[in-house]
Amino acid sequence: MKRIQCQLWRVSVAALVATWMVGSVAQASAEACVCAPDSLEESFETYDNVLVGTPLWVVELDGVRRSVVRIAEVYKGCLVPGDLVTVVDRTGACGGLPTGEALINGNLVEEVAGTWALDLALCGYNVPTSVLTREDVAYLEAQGPACPQACRSSDDCDADEYCALGGVCLEDATCEIPVDCIQEGNDYPIPRCVGYPSCSDAGLCLYQCGQGCIDLVGVDFGSCEDIMGYGMVEGACQAVRGCSPLDLGFAIYETLDECKAACR
Repeated sequence: MKRIQCQLWRVSVAALVATWMVGSVAQASAEACVCAPDSLEESFETYDNVLVGTPLWVVELDGVRRSVVRIAEVYKGCLVPGDLVTVVDRTGACGGLPTGEALINGNLVEEVAGTWALDLALCGYNVPTSVLTREDVAYLEAQGPACPQACRSSDDCDADEYCALGGVCLEDATCEIPVDCIQEGNDYPIPRCVGYPSCSDAGLCLYQCGQGCIDLVGVDFGSCEDIMGYGMVEGACQAVRGCSPLDLGFAIYETLDECKAACR
């Protein structure tokens, strides 16, 4: 499973100048923008970093604009308010980075000389903050922590949080994958019946009464290709491949028939 690792990237002016001097960047596309701008919700789900920042100065080289942006707020990703980040703008005819304070969407990319930059999303929801609606602001403020706290156990998390399988603290009763709903310390209402937990599309732990099995989607059993057994994966009994089963509180069956009989 992909684990979230939060790092802080601090970009100095000296490093930025070094980046400009060491090699040229690719020529920006001159084609007109053919994609419609995403909605805020679509853009937020698509890109790794969503923040509010103000460009301090801009340099254009070989048709690619690079802006040094001071970060004001971070809604997604592990950049730090108050820091500077280089924003690489290859959007061309799509409009590019607004000149004043703006909502910025993009992904961090490693450049030459060991520096990092935020690659502006071609069709991201990059707009001046002045045009954000009340609904936009409410949506951003309702999102979870920008950079979830890393953990090894629930002892590393706050009282109303638990350590999810991905190694980050999540609020009780929430989940990223179904197996999070059986992690130690994740408290949520469970009816008195025989059943199994699931993770809803809204990221909430639910308990289903009746015969069935927890879905193992998203569980990383290692890079090995050996078949360890059979389990419910994405709603159907399938071969579970990996190096060794994890003691996570669920069963992996020896045969496909056993899995189908238990999880129907």
